[in-house]
Amino acid sequence: MQRRLQLSTTAGELRQALVADQQGQVIVASDPTLIGRSITELASWPAVAGLDVLLRDCRPQALGAACLDRQFSRLVGPLPWIGGERLVRFAPTSLVLDAADGAARRGTLIFEVDLQRQLRQAASLALRAFLAGLLPLFVTCAVLVLVVRRRVLPELLNLAQTDSLSGVLNRRAFLETAAYRLERAGSLGQPVVVAVIDVDHFKTINDRFGHAVGDAVIQAMAALLESGVRRTDLVGRLGGDEFALLIEGAEAQARELLERLRHQVAAAPIRLPDGRQVAITLSIGMAASGRVAGEGLDAVLAAADTSLYRAKGLGRNRVISC
Repeated sequence: MQRRLQLSTTAGELRQALVADQQGQVIVASDPTLIGRSITELASWPAVAGLDVLLRDCRPQALGAACLDRQFSRLVGPLPWIGGERLVRFAPTSLVLDAADGAARRGTLIFEVDLQRQLRQAASLALRAFLAGLLPLFVTCAVLVLVVRRRVLPELLNLAQTDSLSGVLNRRAFLETAAYRLERAGSLGQPVVVAVIDVDHFKTINDRFGHAVGDAVIQAMAALLESGVRRTDLVGRLGGDEFALLIEGAEAQARELLERLRHQVAAAPIRLPDGRQVAITLSIGMAASGRVAGEGLDAVLAAADTSLYRAKGLGRNRVISC
């Protein structure tokens, strides 16, 4: 009993479908104009794109028909090894077909399916999976950057600039900042005073009371200096018991501030945990930027250091300017 083959597929997916007999003649097609054509002829037609690619790999036959005796499929597109845009398939059918001349023939079903919709869906799914996997990593990195920027970096910067014992600027930070401030004040024509401060007989304090008491003196000095100057002034520890100040203002104003600090220290002995008191005094040398021969912080600091040694030579506990 002969049965007629019904060709059907989802709308938009099927590009071409046809059935050819074993002689390579089209006897059933989704496009009626293809009936009666040979497979070899149709291989070069743009309307049946991709058929020529498959036919090149098939064994030659006398009438030019190819791949009509076995099941065969191929992905066709720019990347055929990992996925193409179209699927062209040869499938021998066991159905008996009614040909145009009335003769019953067995044939091969050849059809081409558009895979672009499936490819788009697969690509979209892969992209979503990829982004879903990266999202936690991006969030973690963003949080780490935020924490480092807002908390870790300020702490590291503070550690790099702060003297660990006194809590004021360390030597390097003070010199770098003071050099910049001095240069800026010079370009603006503003007066600046640099002062170098020593605790009198600090070695004797260490030898008599111990280094723990010496450390307490350094900490008390730093706290007193920071509380006694303005927010725009700089306080730094150059090393040991030596401190430095940069005061923005005229020489007379700076001297008044330094004298007040000196009297305050002399009038308030440091009380130790065991109840004992340690009386300290300060020797201070100062230099105004406008009165120093030479340029830059090194010249002003050297002049203030010279004034400090003069203060010590004159009996200590005093402020001397160059």
